[in-house]
Amino acid sequence: MKRISLAAIAVVSVALTASLTCCNKANSAKIESEPIEYEFIDTVISSFPADFVYTGKYVVWTDWMNSFYTSTGNLIHIVDPELKKEVASVVRQGRGPNEFLDANMERYNGDTIYVRDLNQPHQVLIPLEEAIAGEKPFIQLPNQEEEGMTRKIFISRTSQVIYNYDYEDTPFRFINGADTIPFGKYAVSTDVDNRYKLDAGIEYDSHLKILTCRPLSTQQVVLYKRSGNSFELVSDINCAVVDERHGSALGYALTKDYIVTLDYDYAIGEKPAQGRDMKALPRTLYVRDHNGKLLRIFKLDVPTLRLSGCGKDNVIYAITAPLEFELVRIDLGEMMKKK
Repeated sequence: MKRISLAAIAVVSVALTASLTCCNKANSAKIESEPIEYEFIDTVISSFPADFVYTGKYVVWTDWMNSFYTSTGNLIHIVDPELKKEVASVVRQGRGPNEFLDANMERYNGDTIYVRDLNQPHQVLIPLEEAIAGEKPFIQLPNQEEEGMTRKIFISRTSQVIYNYDYEDTPFRFINGADTIPFGKYAVSTDVDNRYKLDAGIEYDSHLKILTCRPLSTQQVVLYKRSGNSFELVSDINCAVVDERHGSALGYALTKDYIVTLDYDYAIGEKPAQGRDMKALPRTLYVRDHNGKLLRIFKLDVPTLRLSGCGKDNVIYAITAPLEFELVRIDLGEMMKKK
């Protein structure tokens, strides 16, 4: 079932007085927003879905604090978008074996996810195919105590990238077996009154071998390309659509050819509302190339909470909130071909 944004069509029909100018100096052309097609995949039964990833084959989301107790009582839900249904769920809340008090889920390598407990030093890898087959999917990783305010992702079972804004010279450490290699730079000035402004989220795409760093206090997106034990800076992109906007974009997806951010259209007066008002969620997708050039602006006709993509293709998935949460698919590659 294809859906197209009626609200966005109306905006286009009146010539879109709210056209935007890319904030990257290399691209000064005005870009007008357009409607975008999307396909319904599944209903997301949660009061507030949290972590959300597309692995290239499956879409996985977590139910924040297990807000809806299903028959399984599990926190992590695996959806096969080709079958358009949930095919498995894993991870119970608790202190027992393979249970988590506060499960944080991230993409790992291929169709495997990395799960750690934010409240205790417990971390595992979960191959999704094994979870779907009903086998015991947990691959135990050594428990690790956090070192200050640390963000980390696993590249392989024996290597990981750590970001810590208390490191003096370089914020990243690539730990590969016995080797520790510092690299990278702070995306924002370190001369700040509050060190928390240096905090950032990190993500690694095994298809592209690209590490993404997104500071939580700015609109920057910084890409590093991995080659062996080194990570080289590819681009440092300012994704702000107006100068007054602070804080990172509300949604982000790296695909094979594009960087997509989900945010408000500040040029027409959209802005965040106080409290958890789902109707006030953003609806605008800003599509850039990997060098940061703004290419297209697409408008969804529904409030949108989450966004995910991967370097395998140019498909993105989103969790929207028309009335209840829905998982939808957007073929960005096809949309980019249309003019």
